[in-house]
Amino acid sequence: MPKQERSTIPNTKMDIPKVEPGRSNQPKAIAYLLCKGTSSSGYPKVAWEVVCRPIEEGGQGVKDIFALNRALMSKHLWAVIKQDRTSIWVDWIFQVRLRDCSIWTVKENKGAWGWQKMLTLRHTLLSHIHFRVRDGTSFLLWHDPWHLLGSLIIRFPQGPHMTNTGPLDKLSVVMEDG
Repeated sequence: MPKQERSTIPNTKMDIPKVEPGRSNQPKAIAYLLCKGTSSSGYPKVAWEVVCRPIEEGGQGVKDIFALNRALMSKHLWAVIKQDRTSIWVDWIFQVRLRDCSIWTVKENKGAWGWQKMLTLRHTLLSHIHFRVRDGTSFLLWHDPWHLLGSLIIRFPQGPHMTNTGPLDKLSVVMEDG
């Protein structure tokens, strides 16, 4: 349809408010489309789960942005867990955010909002990870969850002091001939 004809279609006939780029009325227009009643007290016309279903299943085919966001943040977190030092971002994380601890024991309330949200996904990923200790050089003895009990520093806070090991010692320090 040519540009001139497109602009002459009356919006009132389609019962959809006109939404112009960069205008402040966009949130009101979106609320009008999605909610019954006013935008402040309205309720959704359709459940979000229904909207996010594939078209073949009666939904609108809209991607669930919350699930997509969790998946993308988990992918970044996985790169940190794998210690993929080919990524500049992962290298920065290890030098700045994780210089004195492990990804598994760093506090969730420190750092930027996105970093904190990413750290909340650790326990979800942990249930899907199987660790291979091998020679123990890639695991921190006290901070990494290589043991069935999880991170040993959480269970035994005085462990490094009582065993004369450093809190950042590798697992290989206490291993004998595999």
